[in-house]
Amino acid sequence: LVPVGNPVATIVQVIRLPISSSPPIPMMTFALPPGLTPTLGAMGSWGLNIEKNAIVVDNATDYRTNIEGVYAIGDVNTYPGKLKLILCGFHEATIMVQSAFKRAYPDKKLSFKYTTVMGGVGSLE
Repeated sequence: LVPVGNPVATIVQVIRLPISSSPPIPMMTFALPPGLTPTLGAMGSWGLNIEKNAIVVDNATDYRTNIEGVYAIGDVNTYPGKLKLILCGFHEATIMVQSAFKRAYPDKKLSFKYTTVMGGVGSLE
């Protein structure tokens, strides 16, 4: 996913080859807040469930928030037993992106392949 415009965009484009075959997907918001400290900034006013300055997510499923289609991963989220480690953020991202894939491509199946064995990251079927 690539934001169209600035880091907080209302449209993203799913990049596939060729790019011209990838229509923009309207979204509520796509945010990539950069930085080394987790701060909510404008996200604090979106109506998300907030606890101790972090976004509450459902870690039993896919790190979804209380707003449909909005996920929070990394140090900006919180859930029972949360560890603020970069490794945990990578794990959260792999789970979240699979859920986002299902939302973006409801009629497609993600064929997951291990990169260390297969040399690829997956394919659309």
